[in-house]
Parts: sequence; C-alpha cells; structure tokens
Amino acid sequence: MKKKQLLCLVLALLFLVPLTGVSLADQTVYEKPASDDMQEKAAIEQAKATICEHFSDIQAILDASTAEASFGYLDTERKAPIWLVEFRNPDAYYGSYFVSLSRKGELISYSAPYSIPYGSDDNELTGVTYATPGVYDISEQEAIRQAKSGLTEIGDYETRMDRLTVKAYFLYGERYNNGDEPVWLIYFYQGDVLQQKTLLAYDGTYIDTAPAEKQFERTSNNEESFDEKFAYQFSDMSVEEKAEFSRKWIPIVEAYIEKHPYFPDRNVRIFYQATRQVFGIPEEGDLSQDKATAIAKEAIVALGANPLTLEQREIGYSFDITDPAQPLWVLVVYNAAEKTGNAETDNAESHVYEVKINAKTGEVTKTIVYNGEGSFDGYYF
Repeated sequence: MKKKQLLCLVLALLFLVPLTGVSLADQTVYEKPASDDMQEKAAIEQAKATICEHFSDIQAILDASTAEASFGYLDTERKAPIWLVEFRNPDAYYGSYFVSLSRKGELISYSAPYSIPYGSDDNELTGVTYATPGVYDISEQEAIRQAKSGLTEIGDYETRMDRLTVKAYFLYGERYNNGDEPVWLIYFYQGDVLQQKTLLAYDGTYIDTAPAEKQFERTSNNEESFDEKFAYQFSDMSVEEKAEFSRKWIPIVEAYIEKHPYFPDRNVRIFYQATRQVFGIPEEGDLSQDKATAIAKEAIVALGANPLTLEQREIGYSFDITDPAQPLWVLVVYNAAEKTGNAETDNAESHVYEVKINAKTGEVTKTIVYNGEGSFDGYYF
C-alpha cells in the first residue's frame, strides 16, 4: 500500500469516527472433549435437532449442509469450554446456521444465517421496545391488511382467515434490522391460541412469517450495504474523475436515502459523506489548477510548512461546486516524503493541510492543519 493511500485510510477512519470496537487478542482455545463431556457426533445431532425444533422446513437444508463442530473456550464470557456447531452449505445463498451447547449438552444459543442468536429462553419479543408509528410508517390497520394478504398465500389459512383474530405490535429490537429500523410484529390467533406470526418492515415490506412455535429466520430488511460496493479512492482521482463520481453516485445515494428514511449512522458512512459535496470541473473565468496550487503552497508555508520540501508533498485536487455561485478549489496537501533530521521540522513535515480557495477570486477561504487530531471540513481525500 502506498504511503499516501495508507494516510488516506487513517484520515478517513478519523473523519468518520467509527463506532465499532476491535478485539486486540484472539482468546479462542480449542480443546479435546473429556470422556465425560458430550462428544462430537452427539453435539452435531443435538444441534441439528435444535435447529429443526426452532425453524420451519429446515431438514432438507441441514441434510445438504456440512456440519462442523468445535470444542473449547470459544466464548470469552464463559469460563468453561463449549460446543459450537456450524451447518454450512457453500452452494446456498443463505449462509450458516449455528448452535452453541455447554460441554454437557445444555442449549446456550442458536441462530439462522445473518441473524442475532436466540438464547435458550429467548423469543421474538425478548429485549424489544414498543414504539408509536410515525410519518414514515404504515398504520396498524395497513400492517394487519398486508400481513393477512401474505398469510392467505399459505394455503392452510386462506379458508379460515375470518376466524382468526389479530394483534399488531410496532417495535424496535436489536434482533430486527440491528435495532436501526422499527418493524411490525403481527400475531394471528384462533380463539386464544396463537397460530402464526408475521414480521413486516416499517413500510409494510414483507420480512418473514413463522408458525407460533417456531422462530423467525429472517429478521432484517436491510439490503446490501453501499459500503460493500462503493468504489472510491479520492486521493488518486483527477478533478475530472471526481466530477464523474458526483454525476454517477449522488443520484444513487439520494434515492437510497429517500427509500430508507431510517438509514442509520449516515454521518459516519463513507458513501454518505463522499456525496455531500458536488464535484465539477473549472469553467472559463475560474482559477486554473496551477494557480490554485501556487496559492495553496503559499498558504501552508504561512502555517509552518517547510518551503524546501513543498515539492515532496503530493496534492489531492477537488473542484467543489456544491454552491454553483461560489465554486471552490479544495487542495489536500499531504505530508512530505522525506525527513530532515530536525525534530521540530520533521514534526511539521508530517502535517497534512486542507486549503479552500475561492475559484473566482483566488481568496483562501479556509485552511486546516491536520496533525493527528481534529478532522477535515468535507470529504476530499
């Protein structure tokens, strides 16, 4: 990885203020089960029975999957070794099912692909918070109507829908969309006996349905994250490439945001931040890139940059037309490539500068010195 690219990665992480934690040590220790522990074959059989007990129509999927069982200290919150059994089907879209068991075979947790595990005593209401529908959400009546419509497609219920009573709950839960979006949970009763439950997104999009005694397998309406397919490397883009980037991605991201009003953590997501500015190309009467470069170099020397090492510094160029009436040249001047041997000078040489210049007048409107603290004004690097 090039030095500038590594620096850009660091700057991006600091700019976005990530909220996730990182484990600094892998404390997993695998062991061989003792003679009085549950053995591997029994653990796999019990795990398979657990998945079949809690999820619908799963036997064929498990039969086509590869079962892998691990034993040891696999959970840092537990002082004793446990069994972790995975049913993985490499040809299936839906990923792996997991079951964890104590060394003696007691159920600890189980999970469907890409979902939060259920504890042995958990159900669909564990840990939820009830809410009131808002402007983005369908009404209770509409949620019930859509749930009924989906349920009639399950043949057993079509002829007796008029005999079912319904209860609807609007709620948040970590299990559902990672707690980011509310869901509608619809219960269908025959008399006092729960028969079926249906899960809908806040806007009525179908997520899953399950018999009363089973658990939901799918609990999220989230689509593929833009972060997984969002191609960018601003530090290596030309002004023309950034202009094309804006033309392509801003409409896509804005449409995504309109469709996902509960879109979480937008202020720390790369694809959101990178489309908050509109990039273009200079027009007649605008400052040239060479002139902007000269002005930026003069500005950073005034802030303490060594004039003798200016040519060592790579520069990222952006032409910002977010306000078309006041276009800006924004230059990110990266750290000098070589050291001088003087501690004070070398410290200054490690600084990165952001310089904003009025593209009509040449006035420097803002300068930021990045020295390991603080953040930049906009996503330009």
